[in-house]
Amino acid sequence: MKNRASTVIFLGLNDMLNESFDHYVHDGFLNLDSHFYLVHVYNKRSHINLPTNIDVKDDAQVEAYINGQMDKVGDRLWGDQKKKPDVEKVILFNNEPKLKSINYLNELKADSCVVVTRGEQDIEGIFKDSFAYYLVAYAPCDVLVLRPN
Repeated sequence: MKNRASTVIFLGLNDMLNESFDHYVHDGFLNLDSHFYLVHVYNKRSHINLPTNIDVKDDAQVEAYINGQMDKVGDRLWGDQKKKPDVEKVILFNNEPKLKSINYLNELKADSCVVVTRGEQDIEGIFKDSFAYYLVAYAPCDVLVLRPN
């Protein structure tokens, strides 16, 4: 496996609540020498996945909730590892999440990124408009696409 200096893990709010990334660790894709960026691109549609007790107009509340969820993902990914990697949590506020993500990968000069595909549509739908497909098509780095069970 190629040594990755920086790996971006794109997290939707739904991804933070389930175990979509758990097999990333258990199947040997995780390289603890990499620097990880847990990234959520928050846009006007993201608020539908926030709990009702979060005031979507209060950026501090939104950021605190998302950062808390990212902490839980980090605990699930690296909680039982003896050596824990360097991890940064990033929230990108932008209404063009696909383009913002590609620009972020370029700015960061990321070696790889990881994303979960929803898999809710038929095969043609998955490859038409999905965030995962957009990353595969336009990312300046390797893309690992995970499918939830």
